Amino acid sequence: MTANITVRTLVVTANNQIMNFGGPIPSLTYTVGGAGLVGTDSKSTVFTGLLAVNTTGVYPGFTAPITQGTLVLTVGPGGNYIISSFVDGTMTVQ
Repeated sequence: MTANITVRTLVVTANNQIMNFGGPIPSLTYTVGGAGLVGTDSKSTVFTGLLAVNTTGVYPGFTAPITQGTLVLTVGPGGNYIISSFVDGTMTVQ
């Protein structure tokens, strides 16, 4: 028996974050849209890696893009998906 699996298209969006000047970088999080995840698939089983932001030389009022970094689909369940686009978030220093 052979199953045909239609690959689902995902749009990954980094959530905007606020960082206090001199403080630690907050957790970088994201949402998954597009066709979305199905069944028991979750972000932790479908994705691996981390988002990235460069906060070198920051000052109050500074903004920097939160990028895809090393975030990619896993080999297992992630094979049922494709990232059609990644939308950067913004890190704002206050």
